[in-house]
Amino acid sequence: MYSELKKKKAEQRAAMKEALSKLTPAQVQAKSLEICSRIEQLSLYRQARTVMGYLAYGKEVNLDSLLVDAIKQGKTAAVPEVQAERGKMRAVRLNSLENCIKKDKFGIRVPEERTEVSPERLDLILLPGLAFDIQCRRLGKGGGYYDRFLSTARLQTLRCGVCFEVQLLEQTAAGDRDIPADTIITEKRILTRP
Repeated sequence: MYSELKKKKAEQRAAMKEALSKLTPAQVQAKSLEICSRIEQLSLYRQARTVMGYLAYGKEVNLDSLLVDAIKQGKTAAVPEVQAERGKMRAVRLNSLENCIKKDKFGIRVPEERTEVSPERLDLILLPGLAFDIQCRRLGKGGGYYDRFLSTARLQTLRCGVCFEVQLLEQTAAGDRDIPADTIITEKRILTRP
């Protein structure tokens, strides 16, 4: 059963990469801005004191404008730092987008100064993913970093998946260790886990 799940995940990842490859940079930017605007209007964002987003790379939903807004509003903004050698990820404070450099082995922008933000302080976590389904299950890139991190941050933290409409599937290949989102936001709609 595990090998069947692994195969299905690999197939879905390949299909999503293909679908994303068809989006132009202009489409990614326009859709990302629409998603950020939707998030800014949600009470779960407005009420959050500490928001964990991510610094997009490739054709992920770009949250830069939302992170700038959070900082301007006086919220604590955090982004992930992958510690590949330890197989872990942690939340680190983002004070400004100007202090980001291409640093890690994945080519992901990370803050130069990396002050850890405790998972218990996070009110809202915005999750990237290759795909999500209508039950809010997430298909990541395969490293398991977010699932391990989320298993420690499950207290009162709201988990909000962000993706383009093209990344929504009827059902993702999800296993026992795959932690779902509470809500999914695309450029067209908002889904809540049943």
